[in-house]
Amino acid sequence: MEDKASAIEKFVAEFSDICHPDIAPTIFLRAEPSPTHHGVLLKIDRQYYPNGNIIEWLKMHPDDLIPLAIGAANGLEHLHSKGMVHGGICGDRVFVDNAGQAVLVDPGLAAVTGTYDFRWLAPEVMQDESDEPTKLLTKESDVYAFGIMLSEMISPDETPFSHIKGPKICLNVARGGRQLKPQGMSAVAQQLWNLAEKCWHPEPCERHSMHAVIQELIRLAQ
Repeated sequence: MEDKASAIEKFVAEFSDICHPDIAPTIFLRAEPSPTHHGVLLKIDRQYYPNGNIIEWLKMHPDDLIPLAIGAANGLEHLHSKGMVHGGICGDRVFVDNAGQAVLVDPGLAAVTGTYDFRWLAPEVMQDESDEPTKLLTKESDVYAFGIMLSEMISPDETPFSHIKGPKICLNVARGGRQLKPQGMSAVAQQLWNLAEKCWHPEPCERHSMHAVIQELIRLAQ
């Protein structure tokens, strides 16, 4: 409890310097530590995001695919430029504001609390056998998760790895398995899928940086 509380305190201090239009402001509430939390509660004021997350939004507004991907990428690249990792990138952690802009929520939280979803977890993190695999969350594992999220955005009606039963996903990914490619994609969606594949390369050092991801997304938007 004490070690995790210290990690959260450090996270709060680091996050206080983060200010970016594609990263949601977070309210930190201090409380007495308990079995369910570690002395700091995080609150995202969701009344400012009535449009929901990007997956919900894209079901109704598919033409916003590239602009939302660029916004999410900009937010993540900003975190990386500050030496932080998000650790929990997925469609449910990127909201759409009133201006139709993507905003990341919960940045850095997974890295200190372990609140992540294995469907978006990079294989090198999945395969770690230590008690704290979240220590392996890196910029490269963020890029992997971003690639999975891109596939989620392309097919917003499909949960990642929905073709595999939950417990078998980790084994499948460890063996090199990746998302099934949808049929009948548009030319833009096909190029976006190609970018996603670069993001989830099995070797972390071979994955795109978020800067490179943004450059490709901008090219697709032209």
